[in-house]
Amino acid sequence: MKLHVLDCGAMSCDLTWLLLKPGRTIRPRSERGKPVEWYSCTTHAVLVETDEGTLLWDTSCPRDWETRWVPTGLQEFFPYDQVSEEQYLDARLGGLGVDPENLDYVVLSHLHFDHAGNVRTFAGTGARLVCNDKEKEFAFGHDAAQLRSMRTAPTDFYQ
Repeated sequence: MKLHVLDCGAMSCDLTWLLLKPGRTIRPRSERGKPVEWYSCTTHAVLVETDEGTLLWDTSCPRDWETRWVPTGLQEFFPYDQVSEEQYLDARLGGLGVDPENLDYVVLSHLHFDHAGNVRTFAGTGARLVCNDKEKEFAFGHDAAQLRSMRTAPTDFYQ
């Protein structure tokens, strides 16, 4: 068995989001000059290679994060701006000689953009996508613009 923890760069975010402490106000990146504590929030994926198959746990953020996140406004609060070309998921997998078609399973810990952002990459590859059924039901059960943009793959792709 081989285990690879893939460093996929980081988003910038207001510490308030991480702490969710009463009395703190979250601010967008355009207000960075105001007294707010911005931190690096790392994003990772994990590749597990076994004799029984290859599994990817989470898919990090997409290359087109800035435009894809516009309907939600998340690009202002969680910019994926601390990532090098080599840290994008496709580059990390390519560096290990792994193509999307080589994966047997793609497991999503949850459906936030920094975990499921690249899931479309694996549609039609034969990989079995596994996620929590309650999260899938929630994401596909509402028609709000924010939730439509969360839908990263066709409903029938999820197992």
